[in-house]
Amino acid sequence: MSSGAPSGSCTRNDVLTAGSNYPAITVTVNVGASVNSPQVDEATVAGGGSAAASANDAAIVTALSVGTITEYKPLTAASGPDRIVSGSDGELWFTEYIASKIGRLTTAGAFTEYTVPTASSQPAGIAAGPDGALWFTERNGNKIGRITTGGVFSEYNIPTAGSEPVEIAAGPDGALWFAEYGTGKIGRASTAGVITEYPLAHAYYEPIGLTAGPDGALWFTEYHPDANNIGRITTAGAITEFAIPTNNAGPIGIVTGPDGAMWFAEAGGNKIGRITLNGVFSEYPLPNSGSEPVDLVVGPDGAIWFTEQGANMIGRMTADGVLAEYAISTNNSEPVGITVGTDNAVWFAEYNGGKIGRTPVGGPVVPVLSITKTHAANFQPGQQGATYTVTVSNVVGAGSTSGTVTVTENLPPGMTLVSMAGTGWTCPGSTCTRSDALLPGASYPPITVTVNVTASLAEEVINRVSVSLAGVVQATASDLTIIGPYSPCDVTKVGNTSVADVQIIVNEALGLNAPLNDLNGDGVVNVVDIQIAIDAVLGFGCIVQ
Repeated sequence: MSSGAPSGSCTRNDVLTAGSNYPAITVTVNVGASVNSPQVDEATVAGGGSAAASANDAAIVTALSVGTITEYKPLTAASGPDRIVSGSDGELWFTEYIASKIGRLTTAGAFTEYTVPTASSQPAGIAAGPDGALWFTERNGNKIGRITTGGVFSEYNIPTAGSEPVEIAAGPDGALWFAEYGTGKIGRASTAGVITEYPLAHAYYEPIGLTAGPDGALWFTEYHPDANNIGRITTAGAITEFAIPTNNAGPIGIVTGPDGAMWFAEAGGNKIGRITLNGVFSEYPLPNSGSEPVDLVVGPDGAIWFTEQGANMIGRMTADGVLAEYAISTNNSEPVGITVGTDNAVWFAEYNGGKIGRTPVGGPVVPVLSITKTHAANFQPGQQGATYTVTVSNVVGAGSTSGTVTVTENLPPGMTLVSMAGTGWTCPGSTCTRSDALLPGASYPPITVTVNVTASLAEEVINRVSVSLAGVVQATASDLTIIGPYSPCDVTKVGNTSVADVQIIVNEALGLNAPLNDLNGDGVVNVVDIQIAIDAVLGFGCIVQ
C-alpha cells in the first residue's frame, strides 16, 4: 500500500492530560493492483516526555473478481495509448500514438513517459527485445525505435519510404520482425539496427499483426480485403499465405495459442479465428455486431484474452471456443493492445479513453508452455548427424511448472534418431524429461536432437515435437525440413553458404586455386561468381542465372 511516500508524520504541541485522547488521525492510502494479502501497517508515537509506542494493523486485501476492470490515466491526456507489453524490468510499457511518447506503468500504478526523439513519429507496435530493451515502430517516422528500461533511445531508418510499420515482435533468430502496412512488406531488424525487407505478392496487402509462431517462423495478418490472408514467413524470408474463409475478415492481431495453433482477431468479420500450422481454419463469431476485436494474448489461465474496440469490452475465449466478455466503464474507450503483466493480470491500452486498463484473470494460475523447433540449413540425402534445436518456454504471467515436463520427438519416416540431449534434461530414446520449476517468462536450456537422413528421403518432410505436463494443455511444434542437393554456392558442402565459400571463389578468381566453381556458367570464375556467393550469404539465394 502507498500513501504517496514510504511514510508520513503528524505533530502537535498541545497538552494531552492523563486518561485523554487526541482527535483521531485519518490515514488515507492507495492499494496497488497487485498487492499481496495481508498487508501490515505500523504506526509509532514518540515525544511529550513519554517512551515511544507503536501499533500495527493487518489488513486483508480481497482479490478482485475476474473481469473487474481498474483504469489508470497516463500523465499526458488524450495520448492515444496503442500497444502494450511487459518489459524485462517487470513493468508495463506502451506506445502513445497521438503524443509520440513511450509510456511505462508499474503494476502499482505509477507512470513515467519518454518523448520519442522524432517528432510526430506515431509510435504504434512495441515488443520486448532479446537485448532487454523495448523495440517499437514509428508509423509516421518510418523508423524502428529502441528504448532501454532506463529511457535511452535509438532509432533506425527503414529503407522503404512510406512503409508505415505497425506491429513488431521478437523472432526466434534473435532479431525483431515487423509489418510494413503501407508498402506490403515484412521487415527484419537486427539488434544492431540492420534492416532487411521482404515484399509480399502485392504492395497493397496491408500486413498489420505479427508474432512468432511455435514452428520457428513468424505469422502475420493481411488486412486488405483483396488479401484477407494469414501469412507465414520463415527467418530466411520464404512466405506462405492462407486465405481466411470469411470475406473481408479484416484480421489484425495474431498470437500463438496454448494449443500450438495461431489465433487471430477478425475486426471486419467480427470473429476470433484459429489456424493450425498446416493451414486448417476455425472461426468463432462474437455475439455483438461491431465488436471489432483487435489484439490478443494468452492469459495465465490458458485462455485467449482479447480487446473489442467497437463493443468497448475485454473478451476471454477458451481453446474450445467458450466466450466471456467484460465491459469497460469508460464509454467509447476503444481498447486496442493487450498483454499479460508480471502480476498475472491482463493489461490493455484504451486508445480513445486515454487510459491503461487492468483486469485480474482469476482461477488457478497455471503454467502455459510453448515449444519451438528449428534447424540451421537444408538437410542432405544420406546426411549423418543433422541437428534440430528444441526449446520449451513458459509465458509471461503464467504459473511456474510443478511436476515432470516431458518433450516427445516424432520424427518423419526416413530420419532415424541418433540422440537427444540438453543441460538438465534426461533423454532416454525419443523423450526428454525434467522436474525443476520453469518460472513464467523463462525457458529451459535447449535440447539438441541429432538425426541421420536416409539417402532416399523425400524433398520436404515435417518434423514434429510436443511438450506435456500434467494439468496443462499440451503444446506442439513442427519444423518443415527441406531435403535436397547442396546449393552451387555451398562450395564447402556444409548445408549453407558462408564466408568460407566466398573466400574459396575469391581465391579461384585470383588464380590461386583451380577455377572449379563457375557459378553462372560463363566459362570463367570472376567477380560475378563472387557476387552471387555474397548474395547467398546475405540470404538472397544462390541465383546462378
